[in-house]
Amino acid sequence: MKNILIVSGTGDAHAEYMCKILSSKNIPFFLFLSDKYPYEAQITLEFNNNHTITYQDRKINLNSDWSIWNRRIFPPEFPTNFPRNLEEMVIEESKRTLQGLMVTHPGLVVNNPFNNYRANNKIEQLQRAREIGLNVPDTLITNEPNNAKEFYEKHKGNIIFKMQKLPIIEDKNGVHKTIMTRRVLAEDFTEIERIKNSPCLFQEHIEKEYEIRLTIVGNELFPIAIYSQDSEISRDDFRRYDFGKVRYKTVNIPEETTTKILNLTKEYKLHYAAIDLIHTPKGKYVFLELNPNGQYLWTEEMSGAPITSSFADYLAGLKTPKEF
Repeated sequence: MKNILIVSGTGDAHAEYMCKILSSKNIPFFLFLSDKYPYEAQITLEFNNNHTITYQDRKINLNSDWSIWNRRIFPPEFPTNFPRNLEEMVIEESKRTLQGLMVTHPGLVVNNPFNNYRANNKIEQLQRAREIGLNVPDTLITNEPNNAKEFYEKHKGNIIFKMQKLPIIEDKNGVHKTIMTRRVLAEDFTEIERIKNSPCLFQEHIEKEYEIRLTIVGNELFPIAIYSQDSEISRDDFRRYDFGKVRYKTVNIPEETTTKILNLTKEYKLHYAAIDLIHTPKGKYVFLELNPNGQYLWTEEMSGAPITSSFADYLAGLKTPKEF
């Protein structure tokens, strides 16, 4: 059995629940809160595979007996009165050190930061998914107003706008907001010239019976149907959660689609991924995007799928690791 190093940050529910499951299984682990590094934790890397981590009076030698879950790297919590002009430098140096620790680790890493970076471009994902044979929406990325108009007309006004990366924007009142997927309406074109200011991603609107958040651990798939059409709030984007109305349940995916999806994760050398799909009323599966660090815990809570338990066994070496 392997020891497990969890790289995460303060308040991450996924990491906290994984620790609970690991404890219940008597699997040894170490939770490293990356936001406490470098001011409350220490890392020493030597190029003889003698890497050490110290945090809260515990010190480990990180050798091949350890697996690493690269859950998420959080920025450091800075001491009071730390010079603001030096913060970006420390953030970058800390991040690169943690990434270096993981990419040089001789044991299992879920996922290698380099593979996560490669897999995290939505445009490249769509291209690769199409080449593998998955159905993908007709897509346009442009900051040219006329091209956007032509795409709108091509699909008879049935298109959506979405961000390539979900932003967090602070408004003038200090409130943090984001931009969800939304339908493009005819009245939006009264200000179409504004898209010259930033690239915009448009896709044909795909009719949904339900959406699927598909969590992949090794070669094991956990497809959870999200009946987002049960609520007006979540019809265009299930991340506008309406838990009181929207149903979640485990479903099966055809073997042909499963094989293509696993091939996609192998292309990126990912042990873990969260993939979003649409299941249309005509039974067609449409690939939307892949997130190599995507959330899954809420789907487990809503559906009862044993994702974390399986993930714990995979990290501990109790399941055969995926080969690339």
